[in-house]
Amino acid sequence: MTNNEAKNEHLIKIQLVGNSGVGKTSLLAVFNEKEFELNNSTTHGVEFETKEITLGEKTVIAQIWDTGGQEAYRSIPKQYYRNSHGYLFVYDITDYKSFKEIASWQEDIFEICKPKAQFLLIGNKKDMEDDREVTTEEGKNYAKENNMSFLETSAKDNLNVEKAFIQVLEQCVENNIFDVLQATNDEKDSAKSGGLVLNDDDEKNNKGRKCC
Repeated sequence: MTNNEAKNEHLIKIQLVGNSGVGKTSLLAVFNEKEFELNNSTTHGVEFETKEITLGEKTVIAQIWDTGGQEAYRSIPKQYYRNSHGYLFVYDITDYKSFKEIASWQEDIFEICKPKAQFLLIGNKKDMEDDREVTTEEGKNYAKENNMSFLETSAKDNLNVEKAFIQVLEQCVENNIFDVLQATNDEKDSAKSGGLVLNDDDEKNNKGRKCC
């Protein structure tokens, strides 16, 4: 192995997908070793964070993308979805509507995703069992029918959060779906945390758009 090859790093892009308020941003914050915030602000537009993780003998850069789940942003993220290697479809176990709308998000993703992309269905807010509207069995069945892995999580209790991200990252490695960043170019610069945030005019304009 040459010195340049030894310095190459593997980039895995993971996309969080789901309705607004299901806890996508909280899951990412907890995974990135930040504290859980009960009133986490809603994501406006597209943001991402990165984390270096060792999986077996490979060290990968996990680039986790978080998109706003509001209707105003539904037409925006497809360009960001396209180059992802894995997808976490997130619903709120206390909100049946968020579970039913996974099918709509799935349709958007399946139109443009990579052939070997990996999928994980997440039922979040497991700490709120008394308010549960979606049974564990319903989640498992949907995942099985749609060739997804399945986990229930709680960002608040840090339950299965790391497991969820690591699971889909490992699936990507096992299926050889990742990008190789060359040590001699500028690709690593693009892996830094950042994002696209819409202003009020962008949001208003987007609300007026319709699919043809």
